Amino acid sequence: MTQKNDSNNFTQIANEQMCNEIVYAKIHPGIGIARVGNSINEYFIGAEYPLAPPLPYGSFRDSSGAIKRQASRFRIYGYNKAGKAVRELTSEFANIEWTVEVANTKASWYVFDSAMDQRTAKAVARRNPDVKELRSELEIKPPAKKISGVNAEAVQLDGGTFLSVPANKRVSVNLGELRTDEYGRLLVLGGHGVASSPSGAPLLVFDDEGKEHNFNNSVDWFDDISDGPVSAKVELGGKSIPVTGAWVVVAPPDYAPGIIPFRSLYDLALHTAIEAGMVPPEKMTSYTKHILPQLERLSGLQWVNLGSAQAHGPGGFYPINTSLIHEISKATNQEKREEVFKKFRSPDDETTEGGHALKWPQLYGDAYGASVPALKGDLLPVDSEVYRHLTNFSQSQFCSDLNEVDYPLNSEFPAPVYAKPLDQSAVSEQPDRLDAGPLSYCCADAFHPGCELTWIMRHASIYSEVARIKHCDANIPASDYGDVLTPDHALSKDGPLHAQRAGDLTRWMAVPWHGDTARCRSGYDPEFHPYLPSYWPSSVPNHVLTETNFLIYSNTELSDEIRQKAFQDREAWMRKFLNEFDNSEDIMQAMVKRFDEMGIVQRHLPPLDYAGKYPTVFVEQLKK
Repeated sequence: MTQKNDSNNFTQIANEQMCNEIVYAKIHPGIGIARVGNSINEYFIGAEYPLAPPLPYGSFRDSSGAIKRQASRFRIYGYNKAGKAVRELTSEFANIEWTVEVANTKASWYVFDSAMDQRTAKAVARRNPDVKELRSELEIKPPAKKISGVNAEAVQLDGGTFLSVPANKRVSVNLGELRTDEYGRLLVLGGHGVASSPSGAPLLVFDDEGKEHNFNNSVDWFDDISDGPVSAKVELGGKSIPVTGAWVVVAPPDYAPGIIPFRSLYDLALHTAIEAGMVPPEKMTSYTKHILPQLERLSGLQWVNLGSAQAHGPGGFYPINTSLIHEISKATNQEKREEVFKKFRSPDDETTEGGHALKWPQLYGDAYGASVPALKGDLLPVDSEVYRHLTNFSQSQFCSDLNEVDYPLNSEFPAPVYAKPLDQSAVSEQPDRLDAGPLSYCCADAFHPGCELTWIMRHASIYSEVARIKHCDANIPASDYGDVLTPDHALSKDGPLHAQRAGDLTRWMAVPWHGDTARCRSGYDPEFHPYLPSYWPSSVPNHVLTETNFLIYSNTELSDEIRQKAFQDREAWMRKFLNEFDNSEDIMQAMVKRFDEMGIVQRHLPPLDYAGKYPTVFVEQLKK
């Protein structure tokens, strides 16, 4: 009994010493990502660190087939005077009150035409231009909401409305809810994927010549995407300590969770910080940190795009398998490294060859329009920081740190090597892992306008530090940029790319998001390539391995030829709506009403007799 009391006293003393050591706190991740879904009650917590083990197959739908919402979880870490994280602050050690303010201001913002930092950018007019006097009524802005305690009852992000001037009707719009977990950490859930026009307006409008002119900018429409600041009050040992806030973004569903984008929003945020001098670049090139991820991500796209499967999958034109991964990691194989290096599109590359000569990555760039890729920016280049490491690699100036045990030579493509759990990292390492996690599963390209966020994320002026958004002082009135926003004004020192308010990150995105998801696909010019380039296959698939074909592939009673054919067959992800409808308006309207009917591509265990050759597969799950 005495020993137990001594142990408790020791713990109490240690906690008091820790409290005295903490001088400020930060919320992590700096930018959290939640996602909409139409499941009434069920949700899951999004991946919190890079290369987190995936959820089991089928985890993203409820029993009715509806898509679960993705919650974003926020934690608070205490820091000492040296700027080192020394403890996660939970309700066991601190009194915590969270505050979240989100908004959807898409309808009052400007038309999206193209990224406004591109040389082809144009001046743009306001969305809903006929609304003159009541523009603030187009903004869905619920009041800031607070929550505290452990396993707290949900607090609704309600109170926001959208005014339809054509219908003379104000509609209440719920943007989600707040919860806490058993440790008092914050959970933010977004809306249910709702989009509507109270007046019944079409998504597309055509001129007298039959040309559409409002794609991504539908008049008198709203959706329940949002973003905004996350803050907290923390009392530790009876004292209040300053807390650096974070940001939450509510995005559309990720229809291919576990497929990593070729370039993620975290990659972009980090490289933006490096270019701005906020953090130094890494001088040493690591094979596993800087080179291997580029190959693994290219390989991963084979599950969501047929062109990528034909290029990098088994039997492809340039398969990315463990044999290649081993070969180019060795100091003696410089010639092969140079060959691989030349496959990547450099930052200043202006070649526009299609077909099998298409350079890596096989993705559209920000400037791509309706014509055959012909301009720099039409096709995505490799980021300059990544290209520096690729250059070092080609010149044998890199650390060959591959653990060959992780990549068995008989595998047709890179096996998943998942990261250790967060609680197995030192406390001082956990914040950086949390900051990188959510953004690592978001697409940085192409910003047309994008999946989760857009081109403003490559401007250092919106960040206070790596992957942390500057919060605008609530006492400073919002700027009015007039009826037209020019590229020069958008990029100016008094433009919108500085400290942000609720709704400012997502206002540039498509309204509603469903139309952009339905229409931005791949292979727009079959003569250039029938399946490539693509926009956002890691979140919005193009071609998928269906459950039907996977069952054939898994059937050991069938011939190997039949099984392999089923394994390599891909079906169009949009096939259901494309078969039902023959025009863009109907397809987009179907996505608004039935977005949960689209397949979700998820990691699936392979058949046992192929487990060594194909260690993992990604299979589409449809709504039953």
